[in-house]
Amino acid sequence: MKRSGFTLVELIIYIAITSIVVVVLMNVMITILQAREKTQNTGELQYSMTFAMERMQRSILNAVSVDSSSILSRHGSSLSLSMSDAERNPTSFSVSQGRIMMQEGTGALLPLTSSRIRIRVLRFDFSTSSDHKDTVHISIEGHDLTAGTGSSSTMN
Repeated sequence: MKRSGFTLVELIIYIAITSIVVVVLMNVMITILQAREKTQNTGELQYSMTFAMERMQRSILNAVSVDSSSILSRHGSSLSLSMSDAERNPTSFSVSQGRIMMQEGTGALLPLTSSRIRIRVLRFDFSTSSDHKDTVHISIEGHDLTAGTGSSSTMN
């Protein structure tokens, strides 16, 4: 007598092997998705900080003068620039609620960094070289609030 089909033992072995393969594939997929999210968060952090840095650099280059007392009086955490355009004079940069903020003249405070980014350090260092050229060095340190591992970045 010929019997077709699977025995109970064969079925149990098949289900066990399939379950192991599915669990391994799920773990691989979860790892890939977590790495992708971390990469996206780090990219947003870098983009946001680069945008803020470039905006501050552009304003400094276009400034008539840098109020160096604003750097010294605030431990280097804010910067005030004198601008030739009356509507943008003064232009200032500071940190408020973990975000880099810019204000041009009497205009509203505008955020330069995303609400998902928390700025830990914004430092301006003012120096004059031997050839009497003024230089402002900007340091930013921040982290992404949505990253479970707390990805962080520093720019100079």
